[in-house]
Amino acid sequence: MTINPTAQIGKANDAERKKDLQRIKVAFEEYYNDKGCYPTNDDVVASLMNRNNCNSSIFSPWLNTWPCDPHGDPYMIAVERDSCPGWYKVMAKLENENDPDIPTALEGLPDFYQFGSNDRIYTADSVNYGVSSTNVDWYSQVLATYCTGNCYQLSGSCQATIGNQCSGSNCYSHYNCLPECRVVSCDGNQ
Repeated sequence: MTINPTAQIGKANDAERKKDLQRIKVAFEEYYNDKGCYPTNDDVVASLMNRNNCNSSIFSPWLNTWPCDPHGDPYMIAVERDSCPGWYKVMAKLENENDPDIPTALEGLPDFYQFGSNDRIYTADSVNYGVSSTNVDWYSQVLATYCTGNCYQLSGSCQATIGNQCSGSNCYSHYNCLPECRVVSCDGNQ
């Protein structure tokens, strides 16, 4: 049996990514406990996704040194677009595509399937591992704001389409208000 050094380096990088994302998850939860919200896009998250802030104290006291991917790029972060975000996702691309921690929910997704938030969108081709607040799955599809109300999660599998004709408290991510495209509002009602 021969050892593939490239695969071994990839596994080591993936282990570091998983450890980093768990540390970020803990830091974001501590931030939430202190502030009552997760970090906002406009100030905090934009700084955390700046390559120049890798390995800096940018998120102190919640995390002494801000980690970045082993290749030097910032991890991908998405938060609810709100002045007081109620959810977050932190994502990475594992090198070992057969890693058992990659959710089976990602199998067979088209490359255009989108994760993140309205202003930070990542595709199934760019991420395959992540952590998130407990009220969302990191791999839940992006919902563009095509409805009235504050909606954030799809109840089924549906590709968002521009041109919503729906209104009122019912929120859909498809302009024909298809039942499989109904979303759950932040207050938990469907």
